[in-house]
Amino acid sequence: MSKVFQKLAGAFFVLLSFFGFASLGHSASVDPEHTKNQYLYGENIGWVNAHPNGGGVQVDANDVSGYLWAENVGWINLSCKNKDTCGTVNFGVKNDGKGALSGYAWGENIGWINFKPQGGGVTIDPGTGVFNGKAWGENIGWLSFRSSLPAGFQVTTAWRSGAETASSELVQAEGSHESNPTLNKNGSSKGGGSFWSCQMSDGDKKFEFLSGIIFGPLPFFLIARRKKLKEKA
Repeated sequence: MSKVFQKLAGAFFVLLSFFGFASLGHSASVDPEHTKNQYLYGENIGWVNAHPNGGGVQVDANDVSGYLWAENVGWINLSCKNKDTCGTVNFGVKNDGKGALSGYAWGENIGWINFKPQGGGVTIDPGTGVFNGKAWGENIGWLSFRSSLPAGFQVTTAWRSGAETASSELVQAEGSHESNPTLNKNGSSKGGGSFWSCQMSDGDKKFEFLSGIIFGPLPFFLIARRKKLKEKA
C-alpha cells in the first residue's frame, strides 16, 4: 500500500465519516419533507404551527426544544434551554430516546402544558418520526398532535430512535484499492457524537483509521488519526 494511497484512503474515510454524521444530525427539525406535516390542533386555541418562521421544533434523543406558534395565543416555549434560563426556571419537554415524551412547555399567555398528563401523553414513532397523542394545558385543554377526523393532520420529524446511539453495525466502505475495508461505528461520547474506525490491509501491512465527531460549544469537532497495527505474536 503506497503512502499516497494511505493518505487518500485516510482522507476518504474522514470525508465518509463527516458526511455520515451530517446525515444523522445532532437534532432534527419538524416537517423535513416539506409536506405541511407541521400542525397540531388545540380544542380551544385552534391551529398550532410546529415549524413557523422564526421558530420551530427541534428533536433529539434527550430533548424537544424550540417553539410552537399559535395565532390566538402566541409563542409556546418547549425548553428553558432556548433562552438559557434553566438556572432560574428549569423546564422542558424530554425525550426518553425511544420517542416517549414528558415534561412541560410554557406559553406566556396560556401557562404550562403537560406532555405526559393523566389520560393523555405524546409520543414520537421511533421508526417514522410521526407524533401521536395529546398534551394538556389547564387553561387551554387538549392539544392533539395527530388526527384523521374531521380534517386529517399530523406532525412529523426527521428524528429517529437510535440515530445517535452507539451501535456495532458494520458498513462496508466501497472504493477500496487493494483491500476491502470495514467501517465500524464503535462508540459515542457523552456530549453527543460518535467515533468510527476502519481497518485496511495490504499483504502483511495493516492500518487503522480512526475518526469521529464530538458536539460541543461549537457545532462539532472533527477528529482523525491513522496508525499502523502491530502483527499478533
